[in-house]
Amino acid sequence: MRKLLPIIALVLISILLCSTYVVATDIVITAVPNYVGIPIVSCGSAINITESSAVLVGNILHTGGANVTMRGLKWGYSTGNYTWSWNETGNFGVGAFYHEITGLTPGLQISWRAFAENVYGQGNSTECSVAAGSGLPSAPTNFAITQIGYNSYNISWTMDIAAHAIIVRVSEIEYPESVTEGILVYSGNSTWVIVTGLDPNMTTYYYRAWSENDYGYSLDYAEAILGNPLGISQLIFALGLFGFALWKRDWIRTILSLCVIMWGTFAMPYDMKIAAPLIAVGTILFVISILDIRKGGDK
Repeated sequence: MRKLLPIIALVLISILLCSTYVVATDIVITAVPNYVGIPIVSCGSAINITESSAVLVGNILHTGGANVTMRGLKWGYSTGNYTWSWNETGNFGVGAFYHEITGLTPGLQISWRAFAENVYGQGNSTECSVAAGSGLPSAPTNFAITQIGYNSYNISWTMDIAAHAIIVRVSEIEYPESVTEGILVYSGNSTWVIVTGLDPNMTTYYYRAWSENDYGYSLDYAEAILGNPLGISQLIFALGLFGFALWKRDWIRTILSLCVIMWGTFAMPYDMKIAAPLIAVGTILFVISILDIRKGGDK
C-alpha cells in the first residue's frame, strides 16, 4: 500500500492541475469586457431597399480597447469579391453606422462586409447580402375594367400580400411609364375603384397599377386598356387609303391594299370591329389589283 501512495498522489495532483486549467481557460474566454485587440464588427440587415438602392448597415460591437479611427463597408455582386467600398475617419465608439448605395440592378444580390480599424488593426464582420428590390411588393393581379353604367366603369384588382397600397394612373396617349406620369385615378388600400365620365368610343384610356409598401413601389405593374387604340385620326387615314386606292394605278393600289391589311392586323388585338373590315377591304383591293395587273390594266 505504501508503494501505491506516490502514484495516487501524482494522479490527484494531475487532476487538480487540469481542473484549474479548464477554469482559468473559461475565465479568459468569457472576459469580453477586458478584450484588447482589433475591433469586433457585425453587419446588420439592409434597410430602405428600393429597385436600385439600399442602405447597408454596420455595427461596432467592441472597440478593442482603443478608439476606432476608421469604419466602413465593402460590397460587390459576388460572395467574397468586393468591388466597391466606403469608409469614414474619426473617433468612433460602439454603435451602428450606415451608408446608402445606388445604381443597383434590380433582383441581383449584393454581398457586403462591415469593417473597423484601431491601432491594433482592422476587424471585419461576417458577410451579409441583400437583393435590390427584395423588400418591394409585387404588382396587383387580376387587374380588370368592367362597365357598370353608360359611361361608368369598375376597375378592380387583387392586392399583393406585401403591399400596403395600390396606385392607379391613366393616360389617353400611352401607358404611364411611372407612378408620376399620367393622371392619378386611385391611391389607397381598397381592391376596386369606380370611374365615370369616360367615352371609350372616342377616346382610348391606358391604365396601369403599381403596389406600394414601406420599401417603395413594385418593379412590375398591371395594365389594362379601355377604348379604341386606333383613334379617329387613324380611321380617317384608313378611309383616305381606301379612296386613294380606288383610282390610282394598279401597282400603287396593290401596295396600298397591303398597307390596309397590315393596319387591320395591327388593330386585331384591340378591336375586331375595326380590324375585320380593314382586313376584308384590303384583301379585296389586293385581289382586284393583282387581277388587273395580270390583264394588263396598268395604264
